[in-house]
Amino acid sequence: MLLAFLLLLGGQVLIAPTASASTVDGEISRSEILARANFWVSRNVPYNQGLSTGDVDGRKYRQDCSGFVSMAWHLPTSASTRTLATYGNRLASLDQLQPGDMLLDAGTHSSLFVGWNNSSHTSATIWHESTPGVGTVAANWTRATMGKYVPYSYKKVVGDTATNPNPGILKREVFESASSTGWSALPTGIAGEAVASITMDGVKYIYTVNDGIVYEAASNNNWKNLSTRITSSGGVAATAIDGVKYVYTVNGGQVYEAASNNSWKNLNSGIPTSGPVAVTSMGGVKYVYTVNGGQVYEAASNNSWKNLNSGIPTSGPVAVTSMGGVKYVYTVNGGQVYEAASNNSWKNLNSGIPSRGPLAATSADGVNYVYTVNGGQVYEAASNNSWKSLNSGIFSTTGVAATEMGGIKYVYTM
Repeated sequence: MLLAFLLLLGGQVLIAPTASASTVDGEISRSEILARANFWVSRNVPYNQGLSTGDVDGRKYRQDCSGFVSMAWHLPTSASTRTLATYGNRLASLDQLQPGDMLLDAGTHSSLFVGWNNSSHTSATIWHESTPGVGTVAANWTRATMGKYVPYSYKKVVGDTATNPNPGILKREVFESASSTGWSALPTGIAGEAVASITMDGVKYIYTVNDGIVYEAASNNNWKNLSTRITSSGGVAATAIDGVKYVYTVNGGQVYEAASNNSWKNLNSGIPTSGPVAVTSMGGVKYVYTVNGGQVYEAASNNSWKNLNSGIPTSGPVAVTSMGGVKYVYTVNGGQVYEAASNNSWKNLNSGIPSRGPLAATSADGVNYVYTVNGGQVYEAASNNSWKSLNSGIFSTTGVAATEMGGIKYVYTM
């Protein structure tokens, strides 16, 4: 039998979802409940009441909200929201909730309590299966939302008092899908809170953020995840020029640049941003795109990173690619993806691609490709196909990145 364990990194408890020390319907610790739950969370198991998925030992549970809690508690069956309460002890108040407990609306919905986000107990991290086709969701629920549910602890929980592994932040495993393999999603073993990708000299590189530090993993090194020591308070973007990799992060509202030929020393570019960051390179020049006041700004390495308003509006996400000496910026407004090109005075044109979530772009063989997430599925739209948005079958809920190498498109999801 496998053993459950915890890793302590930088003072933060990280669940390693590789183990099962308990027996079916037996006593179980809170740490193991979270470890078992994270086995589904990190693999982005999609909600589907007609399907079942295995736990760490291969025992299958139904892929819905009550099946998820049943799996985490190591129950002998996939209980329903009407029967889950029989396995638990009702708590007197929300303040008695501990990691691994359940919030239940009998006959409607169940979720797993991961931990309070603050000492005042005004919000908490919740894991649950909630939407058909969408993977296990990490949510920050207010106390008011939690008040609509009844709190329960598992009758057979014993031992330790687990810690919220990362209040308000979910680490998901990164999956790689390639256009040459029918978009089959393969686990990389890498986990993080944000993801970016590039290719250089025949090697694919993935950058993720873990507990405020950027990690780099390379396809020619079995995706071994190595710390760059670059700090980031939010997202991450990357590009490559002349054999050098450049990583861009956000700290204190400023964009920082770190280069692989400078020991990843993190240097303040002076570029301000209140939102995401995207980057591309062309003709030996790096271009960084940020969002301030709902507008996209462009800063270039050959212009001392002077931040210029492109006039492109966005409600959030931004992605960029370059091709044939032209830069293309993609944004989301009113649930639609817009394209603006540097050779068209950044005129913002509606592509007709629907999107309300993450956004990525790449180019290959004279075609621009845009990747969006809708209903937990990644869609691909191509400039040579009138931007028709086609379901790739790739699951994703929290992030998407794209790159190209040798005519093959690679999409990374979390």
